[in-house]
Amino acid sequence: MSIFKSLFGDRSRALLLDLIKHNAEIIGKEEQRNRADAEYLAICLVLDDLATRPNGKKGHQSVMNILANEYSQHQVDVMTYLSMKSGVLKLKPEIEQQILDRHMKKQPSASSNGGSEAAPLYFKDGTAALEFACTLGCDLKRGSVLPAVVLDSKALFGTQEAVKTQPNGIQTVALKVASSDGGFLVMSQTLGPNGPKLQPGDLVAWQAGEFASAVVETLKSPDKRFGWVGFVIAALRPEFRINHGWAIAGQFND
Repeated sequence: MSIFKSLFGDRSRALLLDLIKHNAEIIGKEEQRNRADAEYLAICLVLDDLATRPNGKKGHQSVMNILANEYSQHQVDVMTYLSMKSGVLKLKPEIEQQILDRHMKKQPSASSNGGSEAAPLYFKDGTAALEFACTLGCDLKRGSVLPAVVLDSKALFGTQEAVKTQPNGIQTVALKVASSDGGFLVMSQTLGPNGPKLQPGDLVAWQAGEFASAVVETLKSPDKRFGWVGFVIAALRPEFRINHGWAIAGQFND
């Protein structure tokens, strides 16, 4: 099932509810927020993201349904925030600032920047992050950098290892790369030997290089995208920040 269907189709409500719960848990732990505040912020965070994407209308409706039924105690606060943000509701400057301050990420300990920043959207694992990534717009061309999830080559192809590490340190992996139809399979290697040890389920950044039509013809792959040759340039954390992108866990180099 493609992410377009799964996120905004039959499973949309369950997936979005899970996303809200997971983000509320992370926000509560990392920012030392109480449960009510964490739930409110998680709902607003998901709604803010859905507002940025063309196919977000159905998702927005699902979240509003979740708000009314599972989180009705936050309905007034969420509606006030949305109305203020859209310009429908005009508040006193000091009240508006209080609401905006509530949405800034708290730093539990002293940090180098000494301030607050917008909270990221957290995903429970690489697979959930990839589902989300497939809704972001995935332009496949030479030089494109796209999120991907490491697959288990042993389970897929019967290889001896799920991820093969060569004597020179380069890792060979099977990847599911983000695309608007739910993802496609490629084989790839890390850009260099130095970097995190990969395992199935990890989220990575894959950079497309050249398209090798001979690979598709030789293997008779039904999906021509299998012929794209590229490199894994970084491991990613399943955290996404609007206007910034995915958090980098570690890069690969020589």
